[in-house]
Amino acid sequence: MNHWKKIHLLMLMLLPLCAAGQLVQRGDTGDPNRWQNQEIVDKWNAGELGSIDAIVQRKAEVKAKIDPQNREALLQNAYEAMSRAGYFYKDHPDAAVDLSVVRGLIADVDPTSPEFGTAANTRRLVEAYFVLKMLSEGIPVSELTGENAEEYEFQKYKFVLESGNPELILGYFNFFGNIFMYHGYSEPLRRMRPLLEANMPESDIKSRLLSEYQIYERLEPGRQAPSFRLRNAHGSETALEDFRGKIVVIDSWASWCRACIAKFPDYVALAEKHKNRDDIIFITVLAEDYDYESWKDLLERVGVAGLTNLFAPEKDGYRIDYLTGRGFPMFIIDKDGTIISSKAPHPNRGLEEYIDEILSRDN
Repeated sequence: MNHWKKIHLLMLMLLPLCAAGQLVQRGDTGDPNRWQNQEIVDKWNAGELGSIDAIVQRKAEVKAKIDPQNREALLQNAYEAMSRAGYFYKDHPDAAVDLSVVRGLIADVDPTSPEFGTAANTRRLVEAYFVLKMLSEGIPVSELTGENAEEYEFQKYKFVLESGNPELILGYFNFFGNIFMYHGYSEPLRRMRPLLEANMPESDIKSRLLSEYQIYERLEPGRQAPSFRLRNAHGSETALEDFRGKIVVIDSWASWCRACIAKFPDYVALAEKHKNRDDIIFITVLAEDYDYESWKDLLERVGVAGLTNLFAPEKDGYRIDYLTGRGFPMFIIDKDGTIISSKAPHPNRGLEEYIDEILSRDN
C-alpha cells in the first residue's frame, strides 16, 4: 500500500470526529481505487463557466473555502480548473491565450504524483494537462488537431509512459483498446509500442494491450489477408481465393448493429456504380450467431440482397481472424490477397474516393 493510500485510510477513520466538509468525501467514481472529492466537484458543477476568466475566478472562490490542510480538496480544485480549461481551449481553439494564466492553471498539478495517477477521470485529466502544457510552450490548439495531430498524439502517449508514475500509466491506458477500434493501428500507436513494453508495469492492462497489438499487426496493410471459406446466400461456399484478380471490399455487420445497416444504402450505391467492372467486388459478411434462412430474409429487408453476401455464424474462423471484438471494420483486399486497408472509410465519408484512387493505380 502506497503512502497516499495509507493517509487516505487514516482520514476515513478520523472522518466521524471531524467537522463536516473538513476532510474529503469520496464520490462514486465507479472504481474503488480512484478518488474524487465530490463536494468540490459539486461546487464546480454549480453554474455555467463560459470563459477562462470564469474558470480562474471559480478556482479562486472554491480555494478560499477549503481548509489549507485538506490536500485532496485542494488538488481536486486544481484538477477541476485545469480539466475545464483544457477542454475549453479544445472546444474554442481560436480563444485568446494568456500564457501566464495557462501556466498558473498547471502550476498546482504534478502529473508524476500518485494523487494524479489515482484520481478519477485520469484520461480526461491527462488530455487537459497536455493541451495546457502545449499552450504554455506556445503551441496553438489548432496545431494539436491539424497536420501535426498524430505527432502530438504520440507525444502525449510518450509523456504518460515516461512519467515514472505507474498509477498514471495504468489509469490512463485502462480502457485504451477503444482507440484501436476508432483509429485502427495508427502511426502514434505503432510508435508507442516499444515505450509501452519498456515502461508499463506488468499487469492485465499491459497483457490486454499487447494482445490488441498482435491482432492489429496481423491485419496491417501489406500483410496477407487471412483465408476464409463461408456459406453464401445460394447455399454453396465462397472462399477469399475465389476473388483473386479482384479488389475485394468487405463490409462486416450484425443484425443488431444499427450503424452497420444505416450505411448499406451508400455501400450498395457504390457497388452499383462499379457493377460493370470485373476487377472489384463488394461483399457483406454477417458476423453473428444467426439462423441461416432468417439471414437470407434479412438480406432483402436491409437492401443488400443484390450483393455477394456471406454468412459467418461461428465464433472462430472469420470472426477471429477479421474482427477484434471492438466493432465492424471495413476491409479492402488487393488483387493478390494482400490487405490494402483494415479500416477503410465510411461509404459516405471518403470510401468512394479511396476506391477510385486504388483502381486508378492499375490503369
